[in-house]
Amino acid sequence: MIKRTKDIKHEKFRKKHHLFRIAPIALAVNSMLMLSGCGKEQIIHAKVYKNERQCIAENPNLADVCKTTYKNALIEAQKTAPKYSTRRDCEEEFGTNSCRHVTNYIPIKTNNNRYRGFEWMPSMNGYLMPVSNKKPLGYTPIFTSTAQNSPAYGKFVDAAGRSYGKNIFNQTIKVDRSVFTPKPETTSTIKRGGFGELVKRMAANPNFDDKTDSITSKKNNRLYNRSSRSSYRSYGG
Repeated sequence: MIKRTKDIKHEKFRKKHHLFRIAPIALAVNSMLMLSGCGKEQIIHAKVYKNERQCIAENPNLADVCKTTYKNALIEAQKTAPKYSTRRDCEEEFGTNSCRHVTNYIPIKTNNNRYRGFEWMPSMNGYLMPVSNKKPLGYTPIFTSTAQNSPAYGKFVDAAGRSYGKNIFNQTIKVDRSVFTPKPETTSTIKRGGFGELVKRMAANPNFDDKTDSITSKKNNRLYNRSSRSSYRSYGG
């Protein structure tokens, strides 16, 4: 009969086993920290300006940048702002005297031989510009509503329906870098109340902060498209 040795050193085997168990955990923790760090890097500070004069007053050394970003923001607003078939529809959401005619569009002939195109859009109230040690060339047009029944009432919102808090100029807010990514051109009109629903949907998203954009919602884009009355092509600058 073979006798079993009682002097086996079990600790040698246990130590090796623990080493293999600890290593994956350490890697997972490191990965989480790295991902967390990357997320924080996407949040930047931005300034809310009413126009180029306000920007220049605070940044006299960046006068050219202020002029360029303001001009580009106006062009961006022309291209991406929600469009309405009537002034009444637009003012229902943005308030009396808060909308204007859309310029530089080509009318589209419909089946009933009438020519129609984009008619009205909210006036740009200001724009966001990133705060940076380098020359900040990013820009995002923002709008506000004076209609008390609108979800955008008293707030700054962009063309995608994101909210940036109270409509106070010259304030500094935190935003995601994606805020300054060019948005698609508006190619259809929206029904009355449609943009307000978009603002509410964006604000209700659990991943959305009132002053920090961290998502790009395909669902909200579908909502905007469903709210469209027609699909006339805009050729505005």
